[in-house]
Amino acid sequence: MNKKMNKKKENRMAVRQAAATAVLRDEQNRRIQFAATNPEGEVLKNLRTTLRGLDVEAVAASRAKYGSNKVTHEKKKSLARRLAGAFINPFTAILFCLALVSTMTDMVFPYFSLLGSVPEDFDPLTVIIILTMVFISGTLRFVQESRSGNAAEKLLAMITTTCMVTRQEQEKVEIPMDDLVVGDIVHLSAGDMIPADVRILEAKDLFVSQASLTGESEPIEKTPLVSAPRDSVTDYTDIAFMGSNVISGSATAVAVCVGDQTLFGSMASAVAGEAVETSFTKGVNAVSWVLIRFMMVMVPLVFFINGITKGDWLEAFLFGISIAVGLTPEMLPMIVTTCLAKGAVSMSKKQTIVKNLNSIQNFGAIDILCTDKTGTLTKGVFQVTGVYPAPGVDKKVLLGLAAYAESGSHHPISQSLKDAYGQPLQGERVSAIQEIAGHGVQALVDGHPVAVGNAKLMEKIGAALPDARTDGTTVYVAADGKYIGCIVISDVVKPTAKAAMAALKENGVKMTVMLTGDAEPVAKAVSAQLGLDEYHAGLLPGDKVDQIETLIAAKKSKENLAFVGDGINDAPVLSRADVGIAMGALGSDAAIEAADVVLMDDDPAKIALAMRIARRTLRIVYENIVFALAVKFACLLLGAIGMASMWTAIFADVGVMVIAVLNATRALYTKDLVKKSQP
Repeated sequence: MNKKMNKKKENRMAVRQAAATAVLRDEQNRRIQFAATNPEGEVLKNLRTTLRGLDVEAVAASRAKYGSNKVTHEKKKSLARRLAGAFINPFTAILFCLALVSTMTDMVFPYFSLLGSVPEDFDPLTVIIILTMVFISGTLRFVQESRSGNAAEKLLAMITTTCMVTRQEQEKVEIPMDDLVVGDIVHLSAGDMIPADVRILEAKDLFVSQASLTGESEPIEKTPLVSAPRDSVTDYTDIAFMGSNVISGSATAVAVCVGDQTLFGSMASAVAGEAVETSFTKGVNAVSWVLIRFMMVMVPLVFFINGITKGDWLEAFLFGISIAVGLTPEMLPMIVTTCLAKGAVSMSKKQTIVKNLNSIQNFGAIDILCTDKTGTLTKGVFQVTGVYPAPGVDKKVLLGLAAYAESGSHHPISQSLKDAYGQPLQGERVSAIQEIAGHGVQALVDGHPVAVGNAKLMEKIGAALPDARTDGTTVYVAADGKYIGCIVISDVVKPTAKAAMAALKENGVKMTVMLTGDAEPVAKAVSAQLGLDEYHAGLLPGDKVDQIETLIAAKKSKENLAFVGDGINDAPVLSRADVGIAMGALGSDAAIEAADVVLMDDDPAKIALAMRIARRTLRIVYENIVFALAVKFACLLLGAIGMASMWTAIFADVGVMVIAVLNATRALYTKDLVKKSQP
């Protein structure tokens, strides 16, 4: 009855939370849409601010109305809760009961000469051993998980937390990002992380990477021009979002949404919560509960049989207690924790942090690996990956004409062309540069008209194109009105990515799937290059979650699904997968917090090696569990024939513990696994 009531209460709370989230999201979208589709003056008036910024009173009023610029992250457990989680479980509860009984029979009764006991029978050893086993088991788990949590927190501490604003009588002052409020005038420059959802007021060659939000690798130009209504808020060209990065240029903007009301905030708060119980934990608990139930039946049975046959009920009671201690799997948590801790230490030496010890099982048994593209499989940096001149045209000439025509632009693609050309540009060779919005650039290079841009530009000048390429961003070049070739610019695949995917296949991963917000042609090319089984392109953050849910529904119950990502948009998926793996070096704080495992150096090749370490660790865990159960049942048989004593029970626990700990040290040896992790 109580379970049903609790379930109904949980359902009501979930419905209320979902409703509150929906209202918050609608309010956020309404404010973004108003800011994007209205002139600058109307936006500033609506936010009760000016280009001179807010005064002290206005800052306080804005913070009171809209809240601070703090995002709800994963709820950090208090010290008391972490200690409770490490020490409180069914075994320790039974052990404390047994320790209490032993205290009475071995210490209190002899001390006060009760029930036939004498002071010479006083013996605290059993109580000390039981409590020591509980203390060691809980301390091991607490220390290891605290270390992993601290390592993840150090990563988050590296993230920049200041921004530049204008406030009345304070021109361009740097403030903590948390102090930013709605209506603040924000100044952005290359390399900055955008501190809130902002409306662009002024911009000069501003290009922003929204890869962490949408997964689209190509930088997007942001301008102060009023946008038409869009289906998705991320499509507005005059709105920049918290967590995205300024690739080039500079801008002045006004903060529209802060904290949890930003797009980033809504994603981060969606994954802030308690971790789900892994299948490994359920399995160990199931075995443990079988032993406990067995003990609950056998101990009273042994007690009554001994009492009836021997007539000494006190001796029968003490004998029953020894059987209870022998059958209680009090060392099972310690054995498991010791093995997992050794495995986590071994993985940390290979630049892989395990935040949750129980996730090692799922990590070692990955059947389906889903991965983001930008920043995970690719560098997130645009480079020229192909030069395809028309017949009779030299590659260097083609690159040179494109670089000169783009010499006046600060677009990342333009910079890629100039980097690929690799020679100093002589300003006197180029003139009459004209940028054509949505098409490209036209210029005179050495007196000849050159056009560099997309297919629309080629059509506009009447230059006939061959079949279009689809493996990246294609830049077409025409000279004197004729097509002379094209240059492909794309996000470069990491050097170890292909070998990493092959190694995963070698290590038992059945299916590899790429989920990306990038365009279909780009995703198809990367998938083919890396030999992936599936890919899904053009996905928004919600679409990624839907794809993961579909894959989870289709997989077998015992199969494990992992997701590898680094962006803010990956956080909900990392939280939903059986095991979430985040890139730690360049990954967003939301991704690191949502993940179970963090790759410190962003190298996807580390996944296969860590999988092999996790599998060896789990094999050792199962060996130790089987050994411990065998000893327990041997103790039971000895008890059934009257040959067991308290010392037999103690030996069954302490002896098993020592052997299990020695066996667990095998997890630290990984030299043989390094070679095996390579395809």
